[in-house]
Amino acid sequence: MVVIMFERLHAIDWASMEHAYGSADEVPALLWALRSPDAEERSKALDRFHGAVHHQGSVYPSTAASLPFLFELATDRAMPGRAAVVALLVSIGRESLDRGFEDDGTEIEYYPPMGFAQAVVSLRERDAEFAELVRDPDPDVRLAAIPGLGLFLEDADRAAALLRERLAAERGTPTRLRIVEVAATLALRLPAASQQVTDWLAGLAADRAQGPATRLAALVQRARCAPDEIGEDVVPAAVGLLRETVRALPVRPIAPAPSRQAAPTNAAPPQIVAVFEDLDRHTRVYAGRPGLGAPRRRTRAA
Repeated sequence: MVVIMFERLHAIDWASMEHAYGSADEVPALLWALRSPDAEERSKALDRFHGAVHHQGSVYPSTAASLPFLFELATDRAMPGRAAVVALLVSIGRESLDRGFEDDGTEIEYYPPMGFAQAVVSLRERDAEFAELVRDPDPDVRLAAIPGLGLFLEDADRAAALLRERLAAERGTPTRLRIVEVAATLALRLPAASQQVTDWLAGLAADRAQGPATRLAALVQRARCAPDEIGEDVVPAAVGLLRETVRALPVRPIAPAPSRQAAPTNAAPPQIVAVFEDLDRHTRVYAGRPGLGAPRRRTRAA
């Protein structure tokens, strides 16, 4: 299937398009290299794609034109290195949404023209593929694909149901924390999902059958969805859940190197620290400012 799809590469006039460093005529070679069995060749191609075709988050017409081919790589389970391709797809979509549109959904015009709107249309047309990728046998692919549910699915009920399904199925902490974060992203993007997602997050935060890391993430992400509802009980609850998380960690004494200070055995995992910092940031921004809505998303020039 990929070979047949890739035969259409040369039907596109890549030389008429540009990327960060000029002509995009190298894009077909980069896409071919991403399907190489050689890990080093794939890595070099991916680095070049990020550095030129998706330079600092930019989405050029050549970037958008690459999406169908990237999808073919991402969804073909025989292809190696798919998780990195899925992460690239998500990055292109996220940057397109952040930089291509005003907060009211109006497309921002750039000169020369960029590929933000084209990319978003292409990614949302492939929402069924994201729904399948989050069920992929490869856990790295699932982890990379989950943000697509919050960014690209337009059916709020379907997206929320998929997130609930994945949380029930996943056991890895990074994936579970990402699912909870993406649920908040969905609620902020689609008002139709807001109530059911915030109710779900509140239920997760209070559910003692869930692990403390999941409950802490749910508490923080619900605060992200409704910053004007952050009460005095949120921070103490978060501190308590953080302590529970630390206590649940296995203690593995490590002999310190002679020139280094011994690492504390009760340190929280980085992902939990990040969640707690997120809560602290929201608390500082919204404390004492009742009725303030969610922050506006900043738009950035290309």
